Amino acid sequence: PITAEEFYSSILDTYQHHQELAAPAMVVKLPGAEGKRQVDMSVFGFGATYWSYGREDNGSLPLNWLTVDDALVEWGMCKQATEHLDFYFTNYVKPSGEINYYTWGTAGDSVSDYGRLVDLYLKINELCPEQTDFIHKHLPTAELFGALLLKYRAVAESHTAPSCCTGLLQGAPEHDWSSTTDKYFYNNNVWTLRGIEMLGQFLVSATSLPVNKTLGHLLLNDSVKFRQHISSSLQRCTVYNSTSSEPDAIPIFLPPYGETDAIPYESMTQSNEASYSNFRFYPEVLLADVMPRSLENLLLEYHNNKGELGGTSRWSTHLDDMPTAGWGYGALTNNRTQDFLALLYGHMANYQSRG
Repeated sequence: PITAEEFYSSILDTYQHHQELAAPAMVVKLPGAEGKRQVDMSVFGFGATYWSYGREDNGSLPLNWLTVDDALVEWGMCKQATEHLDFYFTNYVKPSGEINYYTWGTAGDSVSDYGRLVDLYLKINELCPEQTDFIHKHLPTAELFGALLLKYRAVAESHTAPSCCTGLLQGAPEHDWSSTTDKYFYNNNVWTLRGIEMLGQFLVSATSLPVNKTLGHLLLNDSVKFRQHISSSLQRCTVYNSTSSEPDAIPIFLPPYGETDAIPYESMTQSNEASYSNFRFYPEVLLADVMPRSLENLLLEYHNNKGELGGTSRWSTHLDDMPTAGWGYGALTNNRTQDFLALLYGHMANYQSRG
């Protein structure tokens, strides 16, 4: 057994270590006890779990790393983020650009992960320009992702799809849905488009890095056609309160994947599909910031009226805020401040650790 002195000394050492790590983080002041503890609740609350930078290897599932390292970058903790993400890119990205999912079996995760990993690399370029070693080392990694997305797009263009899904990517939208690979999920497609557009713009305009400008132009050229395909699919698959050609038609439902004659959900927990739409498919769409505002507002209304309780997202028979950032981001981009505040304080009160 350890002595009381050793026990409390260890607690003090841990506290001082976290204080040093948090030194570069931005300062956020919000009312309430939880509001005063945003850094340790939002970042250090991850602890030494697989949702954590507290250990070097969090496994191969991209969502774990995206959640943690995106938060670290936005809090200003760039060194921790890039050291953590460097391990992932070095150990889990194949020479083809595909993710090696071996620690989660062969099931894999969402097609959207590639666009989100590109986005995170570009965010580090913008917000953490001092991390030059990481930026230079993993420029080829980002370009691998870009080339891979172009391959996926070429397959989509050559595939005979339903007319409402022409040019869209098929594939699993989430690890738990890894066996569903025949549908055209919008979260996969809008994040692929965002990754293609943003990486293309970066490669074409970069002046201080040895970028592949040819790849950049290929990405930008493809993005024009791809955006048109997505817009066409959204127009054809959105359910309206009257004929969509009527000037006063109001959108009342958007299915999570391309299909015509979809039946609106009565509740965001009425089925496994509805629960996962509330959990990831819809908020990930909002996080990409690609869809028209009218459809984003439609999704936000569904979440407000059918998918949340006390500011916390519903999933099946319980509450689960795991990938909820998209709901908050969508509320902000659509100027729905009250929705954002409800989510922020609901998340703090009902989901984050009180420890």
